Order: sequence, then structure tokens, then C-alpha cells
Amino acid sequence: MYKENEPKKSKVFRIILIILYVLAVIAFLTGRGLSLLPGWGNIVDTYQYYSQAYLVQDHMITKLTSGISYAYAESLAELISLVGDEKWFLAVYHMILQIITLLFLSTGFRLMFGKTASYIVGFCYLLSPWIFESVFLVTPDNYMFLFWSIGLFLVSLFYYFGKTKGWLRNNRGEGYLMFLGFVLGMLLTWHFYNGTLIILFFIAIAKNNALVKERISVRERTLELLEIAGEPVTDRKLKAEVMPGSSQVLVVFGGIFVGVFATLMKYTGVTGSYLGDQFRWWLKQLVQKVTSGRYQDIAIWFILQATVFLVIGILFLLFDHSSEEELEAIHESLDEMEQATKQHEAKQDEVKQQIVKKPEKEEMVDTTPEKEVTVEKETTPVKKTVELLENPLPLPKKHVKKVMDFDDAPKKDDFDFAINDDDDFDV
Repeated sequence: MYKENEPKKSKVFRIILIILYVLAVIAFLTGRGLSLLPGWGNIVDTYQYYSQAYLVQDHMITKLTSGISYAYAESLAELISLVGDEKWFLAVYHMILQIITLLFLSTGFRLMFGKTASYIVGFCYLLSPWIFESVFLVTPDNYMFLFWSIGLFLVSLFYYFGKTKGWLRNNRGEGYLMFLGFVLGMLLTWHFYNGTLIILFFIAIAKNNALVKERISVRERTLELLEIAGEPVTDRKLKAEVMPGSSQVLVVFGGIFVGVFATLMKYTGVTGSYLGDQFRWWLKQLVQKVTSGRYQDIAIWFILQATVFLVIGILFLLFDHSSEEELEAIHESLDEMEQATKQHEAKQDEVKQQIVKKPEKEEMVDTTPEKEVTVEKETTPVKKTVELLENPLPLPKKHVKKVMDFDDAPKKDDFDFAINDDDDFDV
């Protein structure tokens, strides 16, 4: 479970974090369970999202306040179609969103920032009073937090695989980067705070940039060594080219453009506005004022809490030396391959020297006249008779040339008949 070289203090600290994390999960589940009891909490629909869900269900919305509010109203409309007009079920719905958010948030932080950062962020999320209060509020805060954590998880996957394996220029790698860009573009259209995920993507690019350059040079050197050794390239990773950081940025930004364009086109179908008007409506939300403690229909506490989580993760990332360890492992594998290639070349040189020495010894022995005669006899060409095997398969009959001896000589045809003088063919 733990590394052998891990200090004892870090082991104790990690065990304490795990215990606190488990206690926080128990408190989280207990509190959510008690909140469902009668008299423990009431559903508050201050901003009328529940009524908007019915409008979305009947396709009667013609004006949007923000992308995230419309997405949340769409989810409520789907919920109403499943469970009916049961307003109390919104609390259960928000609890489910929070549990899924915790899974994506913890996994994403673990992949990119480490286990300790994952425990700390998960612990803060579980015991956050704002998160607990949002269970009874009909607002898109939990919905926004869920998709923000999904975006963070996707960026963390990009960072993790870029650090451990590297992104190859193939359909799978480019397809994932395009999908990542599409999700980031869609989330950016929902709410401008999701632009922090794009900033996190650039941090991942910068952190893995040295590894990407080193993998490109190692791949080129490995191909050279294989060519020198005369061995074929069988590894798929060597056949595929490593994608540099600039290409990764271009592919992701292509996906972001597609995501923004597709989302705005969807809104044009809802509002009936032109794409240019919808684009200007989206940009105006960037300078929207904070009213009633909310920005773009999202509570300020969410923005502050998510920002604190990001700061914690980035601090752990600054002290992370796993990239340097990956560089050392890459250099070690390249050194091993170079040593193996040198040994292979040395063996080939020894074999060549042995082949060159053998004819010299034969020439030294063959100076006597008797052995010269024997060499001449050996060099005389000898004709060998080749005996062919009979073919067991049936063969076609031999062709016999036929002679046409028919009497087909042309005969003389004379159509001039002798007639009398009085025969004029008069009828």
C-alpha cells in the first residue's frame, strides 16, 4: 500500500488523513440522511427554477439568463418527467449530484495533484456548510459543481497520461483532445468561471512540456539505434509520432471552438435569435454584476470554494517532483538501449574479424605446389545431372496436329448458257 522508501512521518500523516476522510464521509451521509426526515429541511425555490423546468418541458422559454441556468432547468424537466411533481425529490437529486461530484473531484485531484491534495479537498468538500445548505436550495450550484469537477477530471486525465505515457499522434489521442476541448467549450458557454479549467489545461501543458520534448528526442534516438542494429520497429508507440505541446493546444482549441459554436447554436433554436445576437448575449455576461451574492446565476461561495481548491492543488503541483523522476527513467531506458546497441556492434565486429582471419590462414598453408594442384582441381566446374521427379498429377494429352485434306479446291462456275436466236424470253 505504501512505498518502501516513504518516510514514517508521511505514512502517519497519510493514515490520519484517511481516517478523517472516512469520518467526513460518514458525517456527510448521516447529515444528508437526517435532512430527509420530516421537519429537518424545506425546499426553497427562491429563483423559480422549478417553474422554469415546466416551461422548458413545454418548449415555452424564449429568453435565457445564463447557459448554466438553462442546463439546470433542462435537468429538472427530465427529473419531473421521471418522478412527477414531487418537489421533495429535489433534495435527493442534489445529494446524488454531490456524491458524483465528490467522486470526480477526488479522482481528478489525485491524478493531477496527488493523494494528499485529494484527501484535503475531499475533506473540505464533505464538511462544507455551503454544500450542506445547497441541498434544499433549488439553484444550479450543485449542477455547476458537478460539471466543473467533470471538466477538472478530464484535464487531470490529460495531464496524467501526458506525464506517464505521452500523447501520440493517432486517432485515439487526437480524438480525446478534441473531446476535451468540446467539453471545455460547452462549459465555458454555460459559465465563464469554467475558464479556470482552460487555465488548468495550460498549466498541465507547461508542466509536461519538458517530458514531451524529451520523449520526442528519445523516440528519434531509439529509431536510429534500431536502424543501426538492423532490427525492425515492432513497437506501436515507436511507430506513432509523439504529439508536441503546440499540436495539443491546437487540437484542444479546435474542440473548444466547436463546443462554443454548437452550444450557441442550440440557444438560437431556443430563443429564435440569430447566432450573432446570441454571441453578443454570451459576451455581455462576462461583465455582469454580482447581485444577491450570485454571479451568472451561481453563488459566490461556489466560486470562492472552487478557487481555494485549485490553489491547494497548484501548491501541491509546484512541489511535485514526479516529472523529474519520469525524466530520469526515460534517460535510464535510453542509456540501457545504447549500451545494448554498443554490445551488439562489438559482437558484429568480432564476427567480422574472425571471418577475415580465416582466409589469411588458408593462404599461408596453400603455398606448396601440391596444394595448389588440389585447389585447381576443386575449382574446375563439374556438371551435375539433374534427375527430375515424375509428376504424379494427371497431365493433358499431347496435342496432335491435324491435317485438313478435304477437296475444297474452287470449281469453275460458268453461268453462260447457249440460247437459240429465236429465244427472246418473250412471255
